[in-house]
Parts: sequence; C-alpha cells; structure tokens
Amino acid sequence: MAVNVLSLCHVRETSPGTHTFFPTYTCPVYCWRSVQLLDFGLYCNLIHASQPIRTTFTGQWFASSFLQTPPHDDALAFGCTLPTAGRVRDFHPLERVPAGHTMKAACEKSQAVCTSLKKEKKTVAPPKLFDLTALQREANRLYGFTAKQTLDYAQALYEKRLLTYPRTDSKYITSDMQDSTKELITGLCSLLPFMRDVKLQADLTRVCDNSKVTDHHAILPTAEFLKTGFSSLTDSETKLMTLVCAKLLCAAAAPYEYEAVTAAISCGGYTFTAKGKTTLCEGWREIEKLSRAASEEQDEDAEPETVLPPLAEGQTFDNPAAEISECYTQPPKAYTEDTLLSAMENAGKEETPEDAERKGLGTTATRAGIIEKLISAGFAERK
Repeated sequence: MAVNVLSLCHVRETSPGTHTFFPTYTCPVYCWRSVQLLDFGLYCNLIHASQPIRTTFTGQWFASSFLQTPPHDDALAFGCTLPTAGRVRDFHPLERVPAGHTMKAACEKSQAVCTSLKKEKKTVAPPKLFDLTALQREANRLYGFTAKQTLDYAQALYEKRLLTYPRTDSKYITSDMQDSTKELITGLCSLLPFMRDVKLQADLTRVCDNSKVTDHHAILPTAEFLKTGFSSLTDSETKLMTLVCAKLLCAAAAPYEYEAVTAAISCGGYTFTAKGKTTLCEGWREIEKLSRAASEEQDEDAEPETVLPPLAEGQTFDNPAAEISECYTQPPKAYTEDTLLSAMENAGKEETPEDAERKGLGTTATRAGIIEKLISAGFAERK
C-alpha cells in the first residue's frame, strides 16, 4: 500500500476565497522521497557467467571510479561471474562496451582461485516488544493494514480486555512484571499451535527496564486472552493478536547466531568478493519463521540469505563459462505506511537531545491521524 506525494503545497484552498493551513511538517518527508523517485534512472548492464558445477556462489567487483562518482543514466555496469555463478561489476562509459567482452573472455580463459577466506561469528539480539508505532509498521508490512486500522483493531482488543493499552511509546516492561510475563509466555506456548514443539527458555532481561517505561509498558496479550483464545476474534483481530504474541515470544528467546563468510576469488586478473553466512543457532528467528508460516504470510522486504558452499584457501575452479545479460536498477520504493511511520518517528533524531521528552513527527497516538489527514486533504494517496 504505497503512499505517494500528490502536492507540495502547504496551503490549500478548501472553498472559494478560503485557504486552510495544513499541518505539513510531515510533507518534507514525502517531498524528498518524490525527488528520489524522479531522479533515478537506468545505469547498468550486467554481464554474468555460470558453470554447471555443484557449488555456486555470487562474487562482486566494483571499479574504483564508480565508488567515487555516483552512476548516472549514461553509465554502464559490466560484470562476469566466476566458475561458480559469481557476479562482478565494473562501470564504464557507454563507448567502452567492448571492455565487458574483454572481461568476459579473460574469465573464460582463466582459472579461478580462492585467495582468502574470512569467517566471523556474529549475533543478532532478539527484537524488542511492540509499542504502537512498531505494531503499526509490522501490520502494514505483513498484512497491508493502515496505521489507523491497526490502531482501531488494537483498541477493540483492548476494550475486550485481551490486549494491554495500545497507545504506548514504550517497548519495555518493568521489573515487577517479569513473573507475570513469564506465566503469560508459558500459556502462549500451550495456546499457539506453532509453539507446540518449541522449547523456549524465557529471558526477559533485555526487555525489562524501568527507566524506559513512563505511563504505559509495551503492548502485551493479557491473562484474559489465555482463557478465551482466538475464538471470538475477527480475522483482522486474529492477525494482530498473533503478531503481538509472536513478538513477545521472540523477545524472550535466545539470540540468533551465525557465521559470516567472506571469500576473495581471483580470476582473469580481477579479484572478486563473495559473501554468505551459515546459521549456528536459530534462536528467536525460529519462532518468527514458525509464526509467519502458520499465518501464511511472507515478509516481502526480507532479504534472501546467501549460503556459501564449503570453500578453502587455494581452492581452484576450472573452465568458467560466461554469458552477457542486461539488468536494470530500481528507483527507491514509494513510501508505505510502514516506512513512512519510520521516517516520522526518526525525523530530526540526530539533532534531538537524548533526554528530549518528544522526538520525531507526531506521537505514537497521533501519527495515524496525521497520515489520514494528509490523504483526505489530497496531499497524498494510497495505491
């Protein structure tokens, strides 16, 4: 559900002779994205190669001239892959198209060698709990709910005593809530079908911080929900409730651990870089994947993981085969309510003092209304 700018005006004539000042402090956020969408064009052709062998991976090489100067419409990207379906890019002016063929020929006549291999263990901490803005963003990304719809559904669940107060700007709970929250997690593991075979050792220390809870703590399911379940909920309310439950379980789970692998491959006089990772411990991501699978929903913004085959320094690959193809770059995506809410929440973040009472544009409770007013006034539209 994309949100695009229709007008850059700050004053709108609502009736003959009557002009209404609109709260357009959000408009600059829209306007900059509109400029980005207009000022972005085709800049590359891609040459890639592949060889039908068992191990495949992607490698990249960038010309230093491209790194120093952003590409424009008259720029061209060349690449050729290694014997294992790698990819490389070198940017040249259009008149130097033959350079791509030269690179392709060089790789086809050469042997590829893994010259270095770097492995590094990394950890991704579990996500924080939901505040209203985070819940609105995720519901929009996964289900297409508008910010107002999410607020309305959350309010309805709150009035049914199934969800805690939704208009909160905190992603934490207080120390005196740890025991009751652990009981809640135990109940959810029994209630949610996708958790039946998961052994979760709940750890709430990462989301327990009294100093980051003001009037209301993070959004949580209630003990009443454990009694009633999903039976009386609408489809939209069920989806939202599942998001909140899954977020609590993920927040209490173990970190996600993986090994990042970076390989340098030399071929045809060029050095290519291939990157991938190997999962060591799924941790909280296992719960996230199970929840998404149960809801039959996919995160379109999630980046696909690249897994490298076993490699070793000095390993060689013979007889690469190359072919030339053409690829096009894509402009920045138009704002969705997910990304717009993020832009509003973080606007002016670098200039705002750490102890400031309010940050960003609007508040968790008012951002949905601001977006709706922009749309109803004709400054933006949903597509």
